Amino acid sequence: MTTDAWGEGSFAQNWDAVNAARDNPDRANQLDLLITLLESVGPDDGWMLDMGSGSGQVEAIIFERIPHASIVCLDSSEEMLKLASERLHAYGDRYHPLPGDMNRLGAVEFPHAPYAAVFSSQALHEIPHESKRAVYEKVFKLLRPGGAFYILDRFQTNFDDLPDAYERVWNRQNRGVDAPMSFQEYRERYDSKDDYPAKLDDQLAWLAAAGLLAAPLYLHYNRVLIVARKP
Repeated sequence: MTTDAWGEGSFAQNWDAVNAARDNPDRANQLDLLITLLESVGPDDGWMLDMGSGSGQVEAIIFERIPHASIVCLDSSEEMLKLASERLHAYGDRYHPLPGDMNRLGAVEFPHAPYAAVFSSQALHEIPHESKRAVYEKVFKLLRPGGAFYILDRFQTNFDDLPDAYERVWNRQNRGVDAPMSFQEYRERYDSKDDYPAKLDDQLAWLAAAGLLAAPLYLHYNRVLIVARKP
């Protein structure tokens, strides 16, 4: 099994430069949906928090779409935060880098809380399920009343149940992708990864247990966009 080496400079740089559409052909549409939801945060509503912000690719799109946005970016990798700071330096004090591990949130002091919105894009599958539950409980505390938590992530899928159907849909969604990944390569890539995608039903149950009202608003292949609101 392999583990992503987020703390290594060469790995972080290679990941940042890769064609993300090979791994997730519908990525642009997913991010458009996420940012459409984040557009509900007004200029006087306060800061947002990104849990697992990586190299700041998502923030760069948000700042272009939402000129008034201010975002605290939590990530455990100094190398990824370095890439993010290089990418986002033009946005000045609207970007607040925050070193911190989602597996050990008790050691993190969160600035600018409570937040109008919290989001996480393709990061939560990297941490064990018990850590996810702790993240959800912490997010509930960090959100202001009425605030929302947006989760865009890969969920647990068993390709062996319907291999032909999964392969046909994979090939269909790769139309127009440059140098697409084969279905076999995709399967081998994720079968060999030591990560923790969760079942969708479990995710919704954990969010509810944390006190959040949650629903999946987008579900495609093995990716989901969950919206959870604090009452």
